[in-house]
Parts: sequence; structure tokens; C-alpha cells
Amino acid sequence: MTLEARVDLRGPGELGRLADAFDRMTGSLRAGRESLIRSEKLAGIGPPGGGVSHEVGNPLAAVLGYVETLLSETPERPIDEPTRRDVLERIRNETQRIHKIIGELLEYARPAGERVEPVSIARVIAGAVSLARAQSRGRRVSVETQVPDDLPDVVATPAA
Repeated sequence: MTLEARVDLRGPGELGRLADAFDRMTGSLRAGRESLIRSEKLAGIGPPGGGVSHEVGNPLAAVLGYVETLLSETPERPIDEPTRRDVLERIRNETQRIHKIIGELLEYARPAGERVEPVSIARVIAGAVSLARAQSRGRRVSVETQVPDDLPDVVATPAA
């Protein structure tokens, strides 16, 4: 069911005011319906939410444990390089797992009917590279791209 109806009658009289009120009411109903759908989706993960909490909580607990391991290093008790690398890789794996779970939840709860429009692939790549450069500062990481000038736009939901 679509609530796209609009009354195209304007003017200073009673019918014009009635048309404006009708338009506001349908807009309010549309917004309320979309909000209800999102709420139902989120409520739908209520009982499974415990499972989600468990799925996120386990890797978080692991990350905290790994960080504690690294923080426990002292000059008297140094951590050897292979162990340090192993711990850092485990932290990366667990945080990627959390990131994936959160992404799936956000995808599930995304409002239906988000607007799509032409999006420049080159601009998206430039934004991603900018983010990667900002996160890699001081780590001797170089990011290079080769983006063709004639890449067509794609139809997608633009980034906020």
C-alpha cells in the first residue's frame, strides 16, 4: 500500500485548507508507517537480540583480553615479536567479526525505499582512499589508485 496521494487544490478558501491538511496527514501517515516498519524489524530481533549480544560480546571480550596481554608488557616481561603479531592479528580478526555483525544488523534495519541516485564511483573511491590514508598515517603505508576518468556512475544509495 502506497500513501502517495496528494490533493492538488490550492487557494485561500476552505477547500484549499482542507487540501493542505490532507497532504500533511498523508505525509504524517507515511512517516508513521515507515517508523512502524523499522520498529517492527527491530522488535523482531528482540529475542534474537540476546544472540546478537552474545555474538558481539564474545569477540569484544577476546579483544579486551588481547589488549590486556599487550598492556601487561614490561621491560622485565617483554612480549616477543611473534606473540605480539599473533595477538594483533587476533584483535583484527575479532574486530572484523564485530564489524560484519553490526553491518548485517544495519542492513536489516535499513528503511525500505531509501532513495537511490547516480553515484560517482570515482568519488566513492576517493572518499575510501582518504579514509585509508587518515588511518594509515605514521605507519609507513602508501595508498595509490588508478581510477579511469570515464567510469560511469552507478545507481546506489548515496553515503550520508
